[in-house]
Amino acid sequence: MMGTNDTKTKEMVASLYGPEPVASAPVPTAVAPERTAPAPVAVSEEKRDLSLDRPNVRAVVSMEVRMSGIDQCMRRLAYEAKEIEPSDEIPTRNRALMEMGNYLEPLVKQLMREDGWEVANEEAVELPHGRIILTGHPDGVARHPVKTSGAPAVIEVKTRSVSMAEYAWEVGVERTHPESVRQAALYSMALFGEVRDVVVVTMARDSGEYKAERIPADRAKEAFDGAMKRVTEIGRMVLRGEIPEPERPQGDSHCQSCPFRTLCGNAEMPENPGEGGLTDEELEAQLKAWIDANSSAPKTSSPATKAKKAASETIKAHLVSTGELAGEMVIDGKGWNMKVSEKPAVSIDMDAFNELVAPEVREQVVLETVRRTLRITPVKKK
Repeated sequence: MMGTNDTKTKEMVASLYGPEPVASAPVPTAVAPERTAPAPVAVSEEKRDLSLDRPNVRAVVSMEVRMSGIDQCMRRLAYEAKEIEPSDEIPTRNRALMEMGNYLEPLVKQLMREDGWEVANEEAVELPHGRIILTGHPDGVARHPVKTSGAPAVIEVKTRSVSMAEYAWEVGVERTHPESVRQAALYSMALFGEVRDVVVVTMARDSGEYKAERIPADRAKEAFDGAMKRVTEIGRMVLRGEIPEPERPQGDSHCQSCPFRTLCGNAEMPENPGEGGLTDEELEAQLKAWIDANSSAPKTSSPATKAKKAASETIKAHLVSTGELAGEMVIDGKGWNMKVSEKPAVSIDMDAFNELVAPEVREQVVLETVRRTLRITPVKKK
């Protein structure tokens, strides 16, 4: 029985701290490597006995993980951990959006100051987690007499398109961009030694409007716990030297800007994204019907307007079923582009809402308003 326990102990120690140095050989002084090039810990297959004269403290190889990068695809993280050369450049448009966010961040902070916030910038932070060192740079720490009750809170500034910003304002960033909450929660632990309330500030690039959403400490802690589970998974993946499967669907839009998209191959659109509900002849007939109705449909309700709407709905359903959301077709020598645009929308199941939320809470959330409209009509003659 003792032999079995000794074996397990040796295996556990070897897996955690790496192979023991040979007793007869001089032990070189370990130098901590730069964290800019994370390296996996080498674990020897050979199980060596623990010598009684082994050092009480040994430096071990660590890996650096950026707090802002833990939600990247695991395959991309594996490529970076192995220091594999990227196969592609990040598209200029994506770089422009990132640079735009960096440029707008101080302007968002200035807007917050004008609205009564005290905002301070922060230096880079570190958060050790076993052999992993989490590093990052918080956007800042802010306090507001009402929003944060005067207590300091980590802020995470994000800039979005108008549609995505409005969507986040409506349903909350915990649903639309949970990675932002996880990132802020990691910064909070690194700065304060505990997860406090965090604030995610979402700005609409096009309009300049912003909203600061406070995430209470208990929910931020849940986000932190989820982030640390992810960090542990990353550490295990790196130590094992694995190249995992892509985490996103084939042809996903996020893959189109990945610097490893050619090497990975997941950015390529699937050969058969889906079968549409219409044949080419049927699609051509619907498009002709739309063109004919569009040329004569007035703004008010009419048979032509109804025909145009019916053809439009049929074409839209067809494009959605193909999975491509776009198509081209030539009618009578003229080319036509068909494209389905998507915008996030919100709907509330009021039955479920009323069942789950107490009446006194509903009074704070669902506010009654009076909508006034003006209608002018001619006086009917008697």
